[in-house]
Amino acid sequence: MKIIRIILRIQQIVIILLLYMGLLDDKQRQSLFACSVFFNLVVFGLSIYIAIATRQANELSSIDFTNIEQLVSDWDTVPFVNVTVQTVPCNSASETIFENNWGGLVRGCLVTSYYHAPFVTTESDYDLHYQSDDSDYDSDTYFCSSIPSMSAVTQSNSFG
Repeated sequence: MKIIRIILRIQQIVIILLLYMGLLDDKQRQSLFACSVFFNLVVFGLSIYIAIATRQANELSSIDFTNIEQLVSDWDTVPFVNVTVQTVPCNSASETIFENNWGGLVRGCLVTSYYHAPFVTTESDYDLHYQSDDSDYDSDTYFCSSIPSMSAVTQSNSFG
């Protein structure tokens, strides 16, 4: 914008000098006036164009580009080119591709009886329903063989 003001100021000085020195006749003055008006309109139009372009540039700076940045980082990632399946844990120089989060087990019971097929249930379910339940009057006795609980584990060799 500062450059446009300087150009307009120089144009005004040139016109004033030409008029003051009296080097122009009437026809030349009219032509100079028409050129001056045209030049001012062109400069005004450029000023409006620059203002609009600056506003659009400011609007673009507020756009969220995280998806594009993720795409760029994904393309920068080196793909897997040599995949080896192992049944033993991987060495420290290799990278595990697949992992499985296993949630573990609560204490359980292998329930057996004289009249029913064995089944597995949780210890709390056994205590609630089978330990002393004889609601069906079949005089069946259920026995619990304890199954220990197991903590959650991340399995990095879950396919081997």
